Amino acid sequence: MNRWIVVFVFSVCYLVYSFIGIYKNVINYEPVKASTEKNRSIMIQIPSVSHIDERWAEEVIDKNLFIPSRGYVEKEPVAIPQPEPEEPEMPEIILKGIVYDQYGQYIAILQIGNEKPVKLTEGDSLGELNVKRIDDHSVTLLWGDRVLELTFKQVTPVK
Repeated sequence: MNRWIVVFVFSVCYLVYSFIGIYKNVINYEPVKASTEKNRSIMIQIPSVSHIDERWAEEVIDKNLFIPSRGYVEKEPVAIPQPEPEEPEMPEIILKGIVYDQYGQYIAILQIGNEKPVKLTEGDSLGELNVKRIDDHSVTLLWGDRVLELTFKQVTPVK
C-alpha cells in the first residue's frame, strides 16, 4: 500500500512540474519586440521607396513574373523531313554447290557475303533472300522484287 502512495505522489509531482514547464514555454509566450535594446543590432535597415532608381522600377514592372501575358507559350512542332529509305545493296552471293539428297530434293549451298556457307532448300528464306527454285545446274532466288538465277558460271539477273 505504501508503494502505491509513493507512486501516486511522484506522479502528481511530475504532472505539476510538467504543467509549469508548459506554462512558461507555451502559454506565457511573449514574442520578441523589435523595439527592445537587445534586438536593435539585429534589425535590418530597409531602404525607403524614394531610394529606388526609377529605371530599375520599370525593369521590374516589365519583367513581372505574375502577369498573365507572361504565361507558357507552346512552340509549334517543326516538321523534320524524313530521308527516303535507301534500297539495301544486294549482297554478294556465291553458289558453292547443289546436292541431291535421299528424299529426292535439291539443296543449294550458298555463301552470302563473307559468312559461312548455308544450306537452303526450295521455299527457304534468309533475310530478304528467298529461294524460289533449285535445279541440278541452277538456283533461282528472289531478292526484294528482283529475280536472280545462280549457276556455277555466273550470276545473271532475269529482270
